[in-house]
Amino acid sequence: MYCRQCGKTVVNKGKYCEFCGTPLDLDGLSPMPEISFGAEKSAANTPMPKPKNRGIGCIIKALLFLLAAVLVALLLAAALKICGG
Repeated sequence: MYCRQCGKTVVNKGKYCEFCGTPLDLDGLSPMPEISFGAEKSAANTPMPKPKNRGIGCIIKALLFLLAAVLVALLLAAALKICGG
């Protein structure tokens, strides 16, 4: 069993915890240690990470692709005119 105050294993069956001196009645013992780490954090108190802004990068890539496609089309049209096709 574990002391609810300090969380250490209670070996003896005395009335007090041998480490912190907390009275060990049925309310002072716990089957699992209950260790407190200060204020408990809940999901409501945890800030959500901001999503990365990928919109600008996608727009730039799409515009570059479109520009490349227009240039290829213009070059093909010019090549067909020169060749007489």
